[in-house]
Amino acid sequence: MWGTVSLNMSLGVCGLLLFFLLVSGCILKIGRDSLCFSVLHNTPSITSCEDAENKTWAHPYTGNQFYTGLYSTERSMWVSFFFWVLITAVVVIQRRQSSRLKVWGDDEWSRAETEPFLHRPRQR
Repeated sequence: MWGTVSLNMSLGVCGLLLFFLLVSGCILKIGRDSLCFSVLHNTPSITSCEDAENKTWAHPYTGNQFYTGLYSTERSMWVSFFFWVLITAVVVIQRRQSSRLKVWGDDEWSRAETEPFLHRPRQR
């Protein structure tokens, strides 16, 4: 019983983390693209965001590595998302194996496992 609860909680936590990673990845991508578009739109002499990193910016701004940093952050977030998808798949597989063991398992084991928590008297 407690194993199922912990697997369900693990699956819920994995799902929640996947959702937040997906949202933050989309926010990073949209933000990076929006910043890039504004730089390219406002400065006709620049043809790409990679070129904008090497240009001299108006004081107090510096464009050093702005695109490279955002690009690396976005890529690392998507790699993290991929690994959490793998972790979620492992939890789902464990949950399925756990449910198969319950069907084939000994009922006495389940009762003995819950006795310390539910304070049931032993049946003889």
